[in-house]
Amino acid sequence: MGRGRSQCDIPDELLDEVFIRLPLQWIVTARSVCRRWRRKLCCKSFLAKHDLHGPQQRWIIVDYFLNSKGFLGAFNTVGRKWLAIPVLLPPRTRNLSLLCGSQGFLCFLDRQKLHARHVHLYNPVTKQWLKVPLPRSISPLHLHLRIYGTRGSNHFKLLMLDQTCDLVPVASLYDSRTRKWRPLNQALAASFFSLWDNLVLSSNGIYDLEKEEWRLSVQIPRFRTSSLLLRRDGGIFKARVLVAKIKLFQLSVESMRDELVAESTPKPWCFFNELDNVWIVSRWMPAIIMYEASSEQWRKFDYKWSGFEDRGIAECCNLSFHQFPHA
Repeated sequence: MGRGRSQCDIPDELLDEVFIRLPLQWIVTARSVCRRWRRKLCCKSFLAKHDLHGPQQRWIIVDYFLNSKGFLGAFNTVGRKWLAIPVLLPPRTRNLSLLCGSQGFLCFLDRQKLHARHVHLYNPVTKQWLKVPLPRSISPLHLHLRIYGTRGSNHFKLLMLDQTCDLVPVASLYDSRTRKWRPLNQALAASFFSLWDNLVLSSNGIYDLEKEEWRLSVQIPRFRTSSLLLRRDGGIFKARVLVAKIKLFQLSVESMRDELVAESTPKPWCFFNELDNVWIVSRWMPAIIMYEASSEQWRKFDYKWSGFEDRGIAECCNLSFHQFPHA
């Protein structure tokens, strides 16, 4: 029996059961097998079903020397494995630096240029690049930018804070559907410092980027912004860094009281939180440390790559095989 005939003989119900369990990289490969598979694997209903099935694959990007090594060093938080992701730079770029990531899309900036006029978005699964112009020319030193991607689709928003003027920072929002920037609620411009799915944690409360409204209005003035972690369920972790350890607290927004959750050594580098686990990237070990809330246990994963502990930043990103809109 021919190859094409055998594929057509497989019932749709069985294909769905198989495809729904495949990793994202295999889905991309399977699309090229035949026209029937491509139609099925590009269907919006299948994409939404696959996104909701099982634990979502998440990478912690800790090495992004794109100019010299040509790959992203990533840690898979589901498979607990290190990955080397090859990357081909877009035209007329030399030294891209990772800014942020969300729902499969990574955002890079060329920091060798004195003024940034655009940012580059990248999907490491589909290998696609998308250049997004900024609303104005801005120094990389004054640019604070986060990306929010909608799970199960290729829709995304960019949240930018222009800190050129320290007294009057300006917040702007980019929507991939309209491909336009527009001014945003200035209460966010005062301070936004955590982004989880569609939620932004600010010193003025929690803001919903999808509905573009305040989910919770409350002043959080006495906590250092870099120490707060926003969970997707709306809860807040507070991390307190001591001389040689980190303490995690569950923070009650209503009472502004916190309860000690766990302690760990060593000093942290970055924090990333899932619904059940808190990931801590530390350059003092160097290692990635996981606190598992269900078992109340700590686990350590030593770095496989060398050199990136000097970068001082890491980024956590879900995986997606959705293609960029208007790419």
